[in-house]
Amino acid sequence: MTLSISPGGAGRRPVLVLALALASLAVVAPWASNGTVPVLCALVLAADRAALARAWSWVANPFGAALGLLGAWAIAAGTWSGEPAEGVQKAALMVVMWALGLVGLAAVAGLPGPARARLLSLLAGVAAVMIVLFLAEWATGGALLQAVRGTTEPTINSIGRGTVVLALLSFGLLGGVAWRLGRPWLALALGLAVGVTMLLLPMAAAALGWLAGLAIWPLAWAWPRATFLALRVLFAGLILAAPMIPLKLLNPQVLGHEGMLALPNISWQHRVLIWEFAAHRIAEKPIAGWGFDEARRIPGGQDRVTLYLPDGTVWPPGAPILPLHTHNGAIQVWLELGAVGAGLAAAIVCLLLGRLARLPDRAQRAAAAATATAFGAIFLVSFGAWQTWWQASGFLGAVAVVLMGAIPKQIQRA
Repeated sequence: MTLSISPGGAGRRPVLVLALALASLAVVAPWASNGTVPVLCALVLAADRAALARAWSWVANPFGAALGLLGAWAIAAGTWSGEPAEGVQKAALMVVMWALGLVGLAAVAGLPGPARARLLSLLAGVAAVMIVLFLAEWATGGALLQAVRGTTEPTINSIGRGTVVLALLSFGLLGGVAWRLGRPWLALALGLAVGVTMLLLPMAAAALGWLAGLAIWPLAWAWPRATFLALRVLFAGLILAAPMIPLKLLNPQVLGHEGMLALPNISWQHRVLIWEFAAHRIAEKPIAGWGFDEARRIPGGQDRVTLYLPDGTVWPPGAPILPLHTHNGAIQVWLELGAVGAGLAAAIVCLLLGRLARLPDRAQRAAAAATATAFGAIFLVSFGAWQTWWQASGFLGAVAVVLMGAIPKQIQRA
């Protein structure tokens, strides 16, 4: 079935609800990135019966079946975690958020062209405010958020996390401004500002994801079929092979001491150690995993490991070998849900990318590929797989792609 996101009708109230929700991202992204979840849920307030029917049409197929099975397996896996009641509750809440996200996305997809154009213009302004706040925080070392919170504790790292939201919004937004609103120079200026923000703020995963999406964007425009096929093979393959990579290729034994020191920073050294440790724990329970959200309680995970500064001296604090999560979504899925969960995740990736490849609009299809690539790249190097703020950020990136759907030429700026 082809993914259809053609517009329907929309009254003033749904558009106002969507506008208020999206406008809040201007401060949510830099100052309270966990707020992406309520922003996403607020989109549901704009949904009507047509949106519910549209959301159902998106999941009444093999993609929806795989997504539902993964959700059910996650809930079941909560029962064999160290804290069964907590594991089941967290998994169930995550599945509910998936459902709300799909309904909210369907509400946006039902907007007619003029409403999409207005929201795209609004989102461009929101992105500009985000960028100004991000750069102001970078220049002042996080002083604005410190003042808002009334604290002297460092805040710049938590601010940097919000650049993920900007990275995932950017491709649909920039594509919409350039191709749908007919303002390519504004899109170019915004794109350059986004790039500068990505490189300056202390969130390498967001910059990596954004650069990966930027590289895929023109390829998906010029050769969509080959690009989407390559993405399906790449991401599904990386999910399925996730435990083998640290065991065979990316570990301290293969890299050696000099190779570990050559990594970009201590954080990447730590990742290599985390991934190797997690791969060995996966081998102990390879089929069903250790249980949903159990990474934080894996035996031996709190043992301290030694990390080194670039000059070879020991970094005194050290770190637990497995903190709250694995900093690699594919490895976390394997660790907690086993081969069953990993197989379902790989199937979801293949089916979703296959449906995006059939989007009829060329510009929208390319932006979808870029957004999916950025999300996938970040998923593989950072954050917990089940962190709802992070998953909600992915849905909001999809909202931007949906908004850039075809807008009648008569409402574009000449």
